[in-house]
Amino acid sequence: MVRRSAIDTVGGYDESLSYEDEDMWLRLSSRYHFAYLPGALVRYRWLSTAMSNNPAIQPRIHESYTKILRKWLDAGLHVEMRLLVLDGLLRNGAMQLSLRDSVGARETFMTVVNNESRPQRRLLARVTLLPGASIVAPALRRFYRGIKKLWKRRARRRYPHFAVNDG
Repeated sequence: MVRRSAIDTVGGYDESLSYEDEDMWLRLSSRYHFAYLPGALVRYRWLSTAMSNNPAIQPRIHESYTKILRKWLDAGLHVEMRLLVLDGLLRNGAMQLSLRDSVGARETFMTVVNNESRPQRRLLARVTLLPGASIVAPALRRFYRGIKKLWKRRARRRYPHFAVNDG
């Protein structure tokens, strides 16, 4: 639950993005304290006709997600959050490759190459810039899912009082 005044303060939804709610929640979290409430308060409805299930819209959604992550990469985050953002960019680039959006994937991976401090991840992003990298996109997606699981496990140990979504 969020007060309307808080949403108005951070500027509400950015309707230029296809993935606008993620951006708004990140802006809210940078300005306000979030609290954990145990138990399910809402239900998530999954529709086969939803925008996120439309293959024609998927490239636009991932382009928006890259824009959001780039904005947070430049926001002066502490090191651990910056690494999470870069991992998100790697995952998103792999999704763009698998959707045959090579132009969007190239831009996303170049952002990682230019900002990543970990040599292995920088090398991985460079490899995905090579011709024919879309062939390995499914393997990259599995790798990035593994990274996500590792970060969730680490977050559970470091911040046990926060709920970590397993979705």
